[in-house]
Amino acid sequence: MTKDLFIGTINAMKFQSDNDKNQAQKLIEIYGSDINPHDNRALTDAMFDFLKEFFPQSIEEIQRFCFEQDFGRATNSNVEALWWLCLREMEVVDPVEIAVRKKPYSRELKNEQDA
Repeated sequence: MTKDLFIGTINAMKFQSDNDKNQAQKLIEIYGSDINPHDNRALTDAMFDFLKEFFPQSIEEIQRFCFEQDFGRATNSNVEALWWLCLREMEVVDPVEIAVRKKPYSRELKNEQDA
């Protein structure tokens, strides 16, 4: 997984969460009761399953960042810091190479095309 894909995935979940909260707040103002018209658990669970494929040992930290820390707002953190935390927990040999790689297996594909 590239850094850009990781950040984009977390930011998409943040956008959807913020949007759902804003819409629910507007409905509360209109109807005067707690209304949550959206249930995105299936999509959220699928996104976490996707992330777990790449960061199995970090999935609880990712979920904590998203839910308990309100996407880092509660701890003044950001998704890039979470990315580096996940890489450290992987104990990768060269996290910089993984972070800057644009496409998985790009070297192998290029070598096959040159042959």
